[in-house]
Amino acid sequence: MTLSRRAVVLIGLVVLVLLAGYTWIFHDVFASRVPGANDFFSRWAGAHLYLTKGWNPYGEETSLWIQKAVWGHPAEPGEDPSLFAYPFYTVFLIAPYALIPTYDWAQAVWQVTLQVVALATLFLLLRYHHWRPKPWMLGVLVLWMIFFYPTARSLILGQLGLVVFLMTVWAAWLLFRVEPPRPVGDGWAGVLLALTTVKPQMQFLIIPFVVLWALRERRWWVIGGLGAALSVLMGASFILLPSWVGEWLSQVSLYPSYTPPAVLYILTREVLPLGPAAAIIERILDVLLLGYLLYEWWLVLWRREDARLDWVLGLILVVTHLVAPRTATTHFVVFTFALIPIFRDLARVRPWGMWATMGLMVVLLSGMWWLFLATLQGNQEHDFVHVPLPLVMFVCVVLTRPRSTSGRSLEASA
Repeated sequence: MTLSRRAVVLIGLVVLVLLAGYTWIFHDVFASRVPGANDFFSRWAGAHLYLTKGWNPYGEETSLWIQKAVWGHPAEPGEDPSLFAYPFYTVFLIAPYALIPTYDWAQAVWQVTLQVVALATLFLLLRYHHWRPKPWMLGVLVLWMIFFYPTARSLILGQLGLVVFLMTVWAAWLLFRVEPPRPVGDGWAGVLLALTTVKPQMQFLIIPFVVLWALRERRWWVIGGLGAALSVLMGASFILLPSWVGEWLSQVSLYPSYTPPAVLYILTREVLPLGPAAAIIERILDVLLLGYLLYEWWLVLWRREDARLDWVLGLILVVTHLVAPRTATTHFVVFTFALIPIFRDLARVRPWGMWATMGLMVVLLSGMWWLFLATLQGNQEHDFVHVPLPLVMFVCVVLTRPRSTSGRSLEASA
């Protein structure tokens, strides 16, 4: 059934009214009473002060203003310095929120936006992976997605990573699900990937893979869209704040003083204290993981095993957070790209598959929350919480590796 344009507009207006009402309630009941979304606050404050007062988001004056708002005093050693610490063009991405004059309303609108983003990502993933679960199962998936530890923590902290993940899935949809390929869609996929670089630690492996794939397929609009969007973002940033790269990197260099170390660092030094050999073993694991990933890239890009492309994308998102110098449990929401096809295939096994899927969902959801609560230090997440899920996901992805299909095309597998 195809809806008329008038029906689509009417439905859109109803949804907007409902969202506006929900945002109002969310503000009055929650945001106005419980100031939060701390990860968003530093970005909002930096962008807000730049757009309304012309202050440098990386400047000492801005950092001090943010710290006083968060701590009531300049940040002391051991406290999060609450720096802007994002590429300058983040200001463009969150400008509509940064122009909201008070933070309680900005927080309410942003957290409601993230709830919509989380659900939109889930529905897009279900379509991407060709899964149409029964209504009751869809309801379970919605609840699971919202309360899954990485998603829930992202919603509470106001993490921009949720938006980055949606844009990544959206780009993948435009590239690998729109048939026949359309130049405009490819261009927009490139633009979306460019925007995801506001969090480069989440994208430093998947963007090079997509670029290589686009070169192989001669999908020039992907590269053109990515290059053009990055040129505009970077160029506008240099025009508005010529010194931004150096100041941004200066703030990024302070990350190790207040953020958890890499997953493999925690594994080799805290979980499995390996003493003097820890650094060497960590580097060996990095090399092995990246070497294995490059082998899988080679199979898809050179031997054209395109039927395995979706699986490789999931592997990339998992390995990224195993080898990244810095990551966060909020970023682990990207693992749902690999989890949805696992849930789908398990649910199709008769007669026990649906129950097994439910069991796996319960284990992943409750296990992460139990681990967080069991290791909680004051109000701080323990470093150990970063380790189990990426390792479990890597094992799950490897165990579900499709058989080699050399020469089989993506079109032939659809």
